[in-house]
Amino acid sequence: MLRSIRSRIQVISTGIVVTALALTAGTTYVIVRHSNLETIQQNLDAIAAGHALALDEWVAAKATMVAAAADQIAPGDPQGIVRQLQRAGAFPVTTAGWKDRSFVASKEHMPEGFDPTARPWYKETVAAARQIVSTPYADAASGKPFVSFAAPILRNGALEGVVSAVVSLEGVRDVVAAVHPTPESLGFVVGKDGNILAHPQEKYVRKPAIELSSALTPATLTSLTRETKPLEVELDGAPSLFMAPTGNW
Repeated sequence: MLRSIRSRIQVISTGIVVTALALTAGTTYVIVRHSNLETIQQNLDAIAAGHALALDEWVAAKATMVAAAADQIAPGDPQGIVRQLQRAGAFPVTTAGWKDRSFVASKEHMPEGFDPTARPWYKETVAAARQIVSTPYADAASGKPFVSFAAPILRNGALEGVVSAVVSLEGVRDVVAAVHPTPESLGFVVGKDGNILAHPQEKYVRKPAIELSSALTPATLTSLTRETKPLEVELDGAPSLFMAPTGNW
């Protein structure tokens, strides 16, 4: 009988010890994980803010140059502002188009029958009645994907035309590919429509962000710009923390 009681006490004692150890391990894991997440979030906040500021400043500089060109240019561009804009901003192509379909471009040869008023950058600027960064489109000559910094040519309050300066999405991709908050992380740019504008892997460019993760819907991406905590998603089969800093682009 004593042996039976001793055995029961040993079993109960062992169970208590195992349970205590499990609870201690679980509590330690939760505390450590919480602490690590707080540290990661602080790092992400600082890194994301830094990269967002750099991109915002880059966009602002490009936009300022285009707006200044639109403010000074005259029909036919007798001062050569279009070419000056190309050189100053290191734009691949700059174009000024007027509502009568006349245009001046930095490229020596434009496609036959080129109509600036039919280009996406012209139409979007006219529709917005303000300076824009266009949605991605195919270049009329090369077919390569571009976005345009475009500003309306306004004279006495009336829209006379549009100045456009294009940036290759391939060039933007190179800039974004250099963003590495940590050795295993990456950055990418997503438009308001949920499509990827720039990504280190070319296959994702101009594709919906949900191809990276089903959690990255347009609604989720929009809400993330107002969140202070990163979103836990799975990218390429690996758990990741995703943060979308606010920006002007």
